[in-house]
Amino acid sequence: MERIANPLAELVDFSWIDQNKDNPELSTVDSRPPIKYLQGHIPGAANLPATRLFDRGTLELLPIEKLTAIAGDAGITEDRSVLICDDPDGQNEAMLAWTLELLGHPRVKLLSSFMPLWTRQNRPISYRPTRTEPKQMRLNLNANVRATRNDISKGRGMKLVDLRSRDEFEGKSSDGPSSRHLPGAVNLPWTNLTGQGDQLFGARSHLEMLVSEIGLCRDDQIVTYCSYGPRAALGFAALQQLGFKNVKVYDRAFQQWTTRTELTLDACVGLS
Repeated sequence: MERIANPLAELVDFSWIDQNKDNPELSTVDSRPPIKYLQGHIPGAANLPATRLFDRGTLELLPIEKLTAIAGDAGITEDRSVLICDDPDGQNEAMLAWTLELLGHPRVKLLSSFMPLWTRQNRPISYRPTRTEPKQMRLNLNANVRATRNDISKGRGMKLVDLRSRDEFEGKSSDGPSSRHLPGAVNLPWTNLTGQGDQLFGARSHLEMLVSEIGLCRDDQIVTYCSYGPRAALGFAALQQLGFKNVKVYDRAFQQWTTRTELTLDACVGLS
């Protein structure tokens, strides 16, 4: 994919790692579950599973202070670049990247290809956990990347983009209320964004077509949402790479919205 100048999170490839592998100002973080990490990871990469960002009982994002401490425990500081890697489908990578941007980290990088490709290319692999020295990350909260329930309920001219599957959006899934989604939302299934051959995202031309079809413009105020965050974060990252600057994530959106009886949902009657 062609790079956009200065997106909040930069997409980088394996050659970038080759050029920066000895850079002392770089932290590499593997966002996969521990069992995947221990099956082989990039040498020097610390393991910070994206699942650690959430309360296990409620699936709500942990408090900001706790998230900052978790990042610091993984050796992440605001003055070092952070490279995040993942397996297909990239939800872990995107969620961790968005969370670090929320905390105000200025130099987040997403690996554009997944770990299976790294392995198939016979690149260096480590099987031992990387022990990192805990750091104290300085919080510089970036509230501009996060939408709240109040933001959505008041409208404020936002365009809502639902990253769940079409079945979920149309209420055909057993996982949620029938035939409903957030008022006025358009559907952009997250699987449409992912690439072929262990690539995080599809070709730029394909992504441009997708956002055009649902009527998104670069000046729009956009909010991505799913059930509780990871798929919305993937949509957030994809829109960033296309040059959209006014994008927020409404984390835990659909779960939170449907538990409030005073909030409405739209039916999908008549949608193709």
